[in-house]
Amino acid sequence: MAFAWADRKIITVGEVLTLNVAVNHAVGVQVAFPTFRRMNRFEVLPGGQDESEPTPDGRIVSRHVYLLQAFMPGDDYRIPAVPITYLDSNGKNRRIRTKPIQVIAASVIPEGAEPVDVIDIKREKAGEIPLPVWMVPAAIGAIVVLAALLTFLIFRLRRRAPQRRRPLEPHEIALAELAALRERGLLKEGRYGEHYVELSLVFRRYLTRRFGWNALRAASEEIGTQLTQSPYLGEHTFEVADRFMGETDKVKFAAHAPAPPESDGTWNDITYFIDLTRTMTPTVEAEGEAEGEGAS
Repeated sequence: MAFAWADRKIITVGEVLTLNVAVNHAVGVQVAFPTFRRMNRFEVLPGGQDESEPTPDGRIVSRHVYLLQAFMPGDDYRIPAVPITYLDSNGKNRRIRTKPIQVIAASVIPEGAEPVDVIDIKREKAGEIPLPVWMVPAAIGAIVVLAALLTFLIFRLRRRAPQRRRPLEPHEIALAELAALRERGLLKEGRYGEHYVELSLVFRRYLTRRFGWNALRAASEEIGTQLTQSPYLGEHTFEVADRFMGETDKVKFAAHAPAPPESDGTWNDITYFIDLTRTMTPTVEAEGEAEGEGAS
């Protein structure tokens, strides 16, 4: 049995949150906790440690402590489910997961209060100095000449080196599509099927742009197979994508009407998957190095 708990549910920005992940198992079972660089919107700090202690019924509780830190205020911080691998008594590799935890990150400045470390600078009034009559026309003429010169230079520079916008990265396109989908408010109108179809298309277009897969025409099972066969994607990345596709398929094909927590979890899964894979390059790496997974 795996379980997780945080030392508190409300933190201030910049404060370190302690996350405990533990497994109650039989003696002789080998347990491996994963390592992370980020957990959703949390930064994972170095300094986590493993501990084990026996229980009165002759079992063992193995525990790992993660140190998390948030840098932006918000009430939608979600510690995702943590996957834990272990070898059972038959030597078979198995995996269990904890439940996600919601955390609120509060601003260090109370709501409605003004920052006390920022003070307006009051300038002393200077005495009025009379200006010569010729100075105003001269200043206007200088401004006109300067404006004409700047216009000429800008025109020449644009002709010689036209500006080119940087093409958007795949994750930037996907996040922009998600923001546009949220603005449509389909869930508030009860249009679950339409919302989840669009959400699935964002996910598949992202896979196509990011990894060059033909994900728009592939079934969820085919995408899952592609994910598991990609040497540069870890097991945790596959589990996030598999959970996301399972929830969207239930709504699209089984007319499932998700509750608000389910919808929030599905939304967090796609943004978490994009965050995990946004900097990956399709090169062969040892499992775990590409996204910070622990050895199983």
